Amino acid sequence: MEAEKNCHRTEDKFVEKYQSVVYVNGGWNGKVYCDKKALDIPLHWLKPRRIFVNSMSDTFHEKVPFGFIMDMWRTIGRCPQHTFQVLTKRPEIMTKWMKLWVDTKEEVYSFKNARGPEAVRKAHTSGRAYLFADMIERWGKPPNGAAFPLYDWAEGIQGWPAI
Repeated sequence: MEAEKNCHRTEDKFVEKYQSVVYVNGGWNGKVYCDKKALDIPLHWLKPRRIFVNSMSDTFHEKVPFGFIMDMWRTIGRCPQHTFQVLTKRPEIMTKWMKLWVDTKEEVYSFKNARGPEAVRKAHTSGRAYLFADMIERWGKPPNGAAFPLYDWAEGIQGWPAI
């Protein structure tokens, strides 16, 4: 990845992989270094860990190649035992990636019988359960004809009675 302006860890400027991205005085020189070898490290950790993906960097910097970001997501997908933290100073670029809905296939059929916020949370282990359960609690009962809990009616949230 790349050392970033105003980064909290630029004192590590002499670490070998960062030598090409910092000036001798410690400032970021505008170059990006994508550490492809680092993408394989989590694959060898069997015990679950919390992994801060982009220390001293920004994954969604304009100069980080699309393919490198894809490789990062691929590694994350291959390591379900870990929790990955990816931070950015460029949310507008990150949101282009976040338009993907990431979830588990195992829940595809179990959600059909879940009714109400607590039942939805209990039926699902993914973030989707909490997203929908929180939505149910805030918005109230879904409009008539909505496929609960999918809410796939034509008007979207405008048709929701409590809004």
